[in-house]
Order: sequence, then structure tokens, then C-alpha cells
Amino acid sequence: MAVIIDLRERVQAEAERAKMIRMLERRLNELGIIHLANQMLQRLHSPGELAQAAVRLLETIMDYEYCAVMLIEQESGKLIPYAVSDQGQGEDFIHKTKEHIRASNPRVGKGIVGWVAQHGKCVCLNDARQDERYLPLQEDTRSELCVPMLVGGKVIGVVNVESPRLGIYTKEDQRLLETVAAQIAVATENTRLFEVARRRAEELEALNRISAALREAESVERAIPLLLDETLAAVAAPAGSITLYQPEINRLKIVEGRGWFEPLQATVRIPNEGIEGYVFTRGEVYISPDFSADSRVKPPAVGQSPPGWGGACLPIRIGDQISGVLIVSKPAENPLTTQQLRLIEAIIEIAGVSLHRLRLHHETNRRLKRLQALHAVTQAITANVDIRITLDILIKHVQEQLDVDAAGVLLYDSQLQELYFGAEVGFNTRIYTQSKVRLDTSYAGTAVLKRRIVQIPDLSQSKDDSWANRLLKIENFGAYWVAPLIARGTVQGVLEVFRRRTGAENENWMAYLDTLATQIAVALEDAQLIDGLQRAHLDLQIAYDATIEGLVRALEYRDMETEGHSQRVTDLTLKLAKSMGITGEELDHIRRGALLHDIGKIGVPDSILHKPGKLDEDEWAIMREHPQYAYDLLKEIAHLRPALDIPYYHHEKWDGTGYPRGLRGEQIPLAARIFAIVDVYDALTSNRPYRGAWSKEKTLDYIRQQSGTHFDPQVVEVFMKLIEKSGLIQSD
Repeated sequence: MAVIIDLRERVQAEAERAKMIRMLERRLNELGIIHLANQMLQRLHSPGELAQAAVRLLETIMDYEYCAVMLIEQESGKLIPYAVSDQGQGEDFIHKTKEHIRASNPRVGKGIVGWVAQHGKCVCLNDARQDERYLPLQEDTRSELCVPMLVGGKVIGVVNVESPRLGIYTKEDQRLLETVAAQIAVATENTRLFEVARRRAEELEALNRISAALREAESVERAIPLLLDETLAAVAAPAGSITLYQPEINRLKIVEGRGWFEPLQATVRIPNEGIEGYVFTRGEVYISPDFSADSRVKPPAVGQSPPGWGGACLPIRIGDQISGVLIVSKPAENPLTTQQLRLIEAIIEIAGVSLHRLRLHHETNRRLKRLQALHAVTQAITANVDIRITLDILIKHVQEQLDVDAAGVLLYDSQLQELYFGAEVGFNTRIYTQSKVRLDTSYAGTAVLKRRIVQIPDLSQSKDDSWANRLLKIENFGAYWVAPLIARGTVQGVLEVFRRRTGAENENWMAYLDTLATQIAVALEDAQLIDGLQRAHLDLQIAYDATIEGLVRALEYRDMETEGHSQRVTDLTLKLAKSMGITGEELDHIRRGALLHDIGKIGVPDSILHKPGKLDEDEWAIMREHPQYAYDLLKEIAHLRPALDIPYYHHEKWDGTGYPRGLRGEQIPLAARIFAIVDVYDALTSNRPYRGAWSKEKTLDYIRQQSGTHFDPQVVEVFMKLIEKSGLIQSD
């Protein structure tokens, strides 16, 4: 009996030892597998690769028919199948299984795996079909073991294994699966963090690249294609577009298109039409799962999108205003992710700042150019007396600054109530130079009568102006503006500008047109004032000269022996002065001085002036006072003061022996030196009561003899050449 008992104890002990050995072997095997899993997982950097490697690893240590690793999508709460077992059927089976799982819409809180994801606790079921949480994804599932993937107490996913046999999963299986799940969780989290860091670095690189590209752009027009291309490249999108608001026509226009948007480039919409209009008016991001089936897509975009292509539509804000819409489109098999959408939003925000800067820069330059143009206009007005030249300069500035194809000025005839040609630029024919436009049948007349700018964005739609319609047909104009030219309340005419394309303009452009029109009106008014002043000045000059000539004739009537003398010496003096290089206004003063050279003889008594014989010494003393009388008489007359040199100094001599002041050489004004020769020449070649006229040759010899004593030698030389050249011979 004792032997039997001892034998039984030995058998039990041996059984226990065998069990312990099996447990140790299993534990060592598990540790080896865990070590192998750790090494394998550390080498992988993709969540999908990690999950699929974990599934293959579990095949070696777990008895299952089906296995899945599912990660939680934090934004939506969905459970995404990152890896499933292939059951020996390859990649196609894996793909179909994943699609089957996605179709069931697994999420946190739904089904057994959803419960584990929600609560972070393990579930081990001998017969899953008996559990109220069970969802029959696999037809033959009975046993199910599902463990959470925990990182720092947070559930990031689950590992789920299923088998068609009842109650096969043990506590050891649960412990092993929890250990492997923890390793997968840590590796997945590290991979996720690495992926986030890598993606963030790529996003920052993309943002920096786009920001640098936009900084290099010189205008909004150049920045827009850069923005679209860089944005599509950043999210690997094959198609997209940028639509901008055109305030001058109150329309949205697709200014850039790529992929299936390219044929839609230049499409124009009203602000609330289509997807672009929807996003523009609401200022919110719009996600379309499939543009081809989206009811907000309107012609001509209908039919352009390939089936299944969705995307995002985002408002573009420039400053504090929505100025356009960006659309990014991708195919169904590679849709936009949440991270990519956030990247696009960041790009749009940077782009908005850059585009705002470019617009401010453009506006500053535009205003500077306009100020420079206005300054040039002012200079043109002040620098030119001829209004035709001024108008030609101004009209070219109008064409350049307003970016129009043609411009013209019509002047107003208040008597005929008509507008007639003033200036033009940019016309292909001469039709505008034939302009005669009535006020009551034209847009130009409307601008004059109502004193406001008239804008016709599309001339083909208007039949109210026969003249404008004629220009439309001959010059092919599309749009037309006319501004009244008003200065100090008086209409001077109109400024007309034309484009060969249709379209309205914004308020800033219209205000600048009005400013230019005002400048032209001021120029016209100034020209009229200057013309009036010139006419008045000319009339006054004529009146002055007529008075002088009348006075000279009166003197000649008094002193009959000098009849015609003043006019002769005046004509010859002017010729000699011109030969000496004198020009302009100085000639006018010389002419008046020559006419009035003997005005001082008014103060000489008739007894001396009309004495038939030679004057005695006392009489000569009185006669020599006549230059002083001339000075005293003319010095108070401002208009004649510049002409005093001849009446006052024409009896001075080169050697200083003349009168009234005894000046010598170049102290004597040039006009007086010129006139002195002519006066002596005319006197000697004319008959006098006390002697006969000298011959030309004798007179010229005398003048040569007096060169350097009575006369300026240089003037004598020029005078001799003038006499020889012109043949001025006085009759004997």
C-alpha cells in the first residue's frame, strides 16, 4: 500500500513538474516572441506596416481564424482597420476584408470592439454570439478576445482576434495579447509622433516655400498661379482653381485652373452662383465628396469633374474682405485628409497676407503714378501756351493712366450748342477729328447737361446715341465713358474715353477720370484767360503804338524839315539791331525809342526849332536840352521807360564828347550807339534848309571817319555791311 501511495505521489509530482516545464517553455516562447515583436516593430515607421507585422506575428502564437488591428480616428471616433489577417489568401483578401469592415462603420462605443475602445478594458468571450454587444461581421465567430491599445492611459486602438471554436482563449492568451497590444500601441504612437513630426516638417517646408514664392511675386496677377500650383503640390492634388471677385463688374471669375478645372478658366459667375458663389457669399469652407454629383455645381462646370472626384472649397481673405475662392480636388481613392485641409487653410491664411501686401503695394504705386501724372499734367498746363499742344499732352496721359484704348476731347460751342473736335489719341481712323455732336442727342450732351460722368459698359446694348454707335461700328469700341469739363462753373467741353472690350469700372477709377477731367477743364479755362490777356495786351500795344505814331507825326508837322525822318530811322535802326543779334522784346523797345528819339523837341521853342540859319551858342544850349526833356517826359510812363535809351542817349559820342551826360564807349547803351549812326546817316542824306543832301558815298566816308570818335567802331562795321548788302541808297 505504501508503495502504491509513493508511486502515486511520484506520478503527481512528475505531472506537476511536466506542467511547470510546459509553462516555462510557453513563457520562454512568449518572451521570445515579445522580444522578436519588439525588434520587428522598432524597424518599422508606418502605422499600417506596424499593424500588419503585428497580425503576422500573432499568427505564430495565437489560435485564431480572424485578427484585426484597428486604430481610433480621433476627430470622428471611427475605428480604422489598419491590418487584418489574410487567412492565407493574400493581399486581395486583406483589401476586401478592410472594405467590409469600413462598410460596417465601426466606431467607439459600437459593438464589442467599440466597447473596448470606449472603456479601455479587455473582453474575452467563450461565445461572442451570446453577448448583446456582438455584431456579426464574421459569419462563424464564436470565441473572441479583444484588448485595448493603451498609451499613457489613453486608448488609441484595439487588437481583436476571433475563432469559430468555443472557449479557446485562456488567461495566458489574454495576457500575451495585452503585452503584444501594448508593444504595438507604443510602437504605433511613436510612429504616429514621428509621422506627425515628419508631416509637420513637410507642411512647414511647404508653407515656407509658398511664402517665399509669394514674396518674390511682383503683383497679384503673378502670385495667383504660384499660389495654386504650390498648394496643389503641397497636398498632392491633381486639380484645382482660384476664383477672384471682380468688383468693377460685380462678378466672380476663375482666373487660374489646373486639371479638370483648366477648361473652366475665365468663367464668370454672379457672386452667389455655383460652389464658388456659395463659398464666397458665406465665407465658410465647403467640402464636396463628389463634384460630379454635387447639386451646387452649375454650368459650365457640370460634366467637367470626373466621377468620384471630391475636394475642398475655401474662401480667400485679403485684408478684412473675402476676395476669392480656392478649390482643391482629388480622386476618391486618395481624398483630402483632415491634416491636408488644415495645411490648405494655413496656406490660404499666408496667401491672404501676401496678396493684401501686394494689393497695397500695387495701390501705392498706382497712386504714386497718378500723382506723378497729375504733376506732369500741371507742368504741361503751365509750360505750354498753345492749348492744342497742351491738349495733346494731356490726352496721352489720360490714355496711359486710365488704361484705355482711345481718348478724346470735344470743346463746347455755347452759341451753336454743339461739341466739336479738340484732341484725340488711340483712334484707328480720322473719324473723331470730324466730331460735331449735338447736346440733345448724345451721351456727351447728357454729361454736359447733367454735369456728371456717363458710363456705358457695353455700347452694343445702347442705341440712344447715333454718334457713339457710329464710333462703335467704325472703331469697334465696347465700353465708353464721358466726363464733363467744368471749371469755375463753366462747361468747357467733354473728355471721352473708350475701350475695345466691354466692362464697367470701379469708383476709384471713375474718381480719377473726374480728376483728370477737372485738370483738362482748368487747362482750357487758363488757355482762354491767357488768350484773352494776350488779345488785350496786343490791343493795348497797338493802342500805345498808334499813340506814339500819332505823336511822332504831330512832331513832324511841327518840324516840317524832318518829315518822314522818324519812320525811316526806325526801320533802318531795327535792321541794324537785328544784324547786331538783338531779338525779341528788346526790338520792340528799340522801335519805340527810335520813333520817339526827338520827343524832347516838344520843349524847344519854335523860334529855335524853325530858325532857317545856323543856331548861335545860346540856342544850341537850349537845343541840347531836348534829350533831358525826353527823359523827363517818358520816365513816368512805365510802358515806355525801357525805350528811353535812344531818346536820352542818342547824342552821346564814343569818345565822351557828346551830351547830355558825356558818356563814353560802352557806357553808352547799345541801342543808343546803334541809333546814333542811323540818325546821322539819315540826316546827312536828307535835304535841309541850310544844306543839300549828301551822297551815300560821302555820308559813308564821314561815318567811317567818325568811327572811334563819334561812333562805336563795331557798330560802324556792321552798319557798312548792312548798307552794302541791302543797297539802301537815299536819293540826292
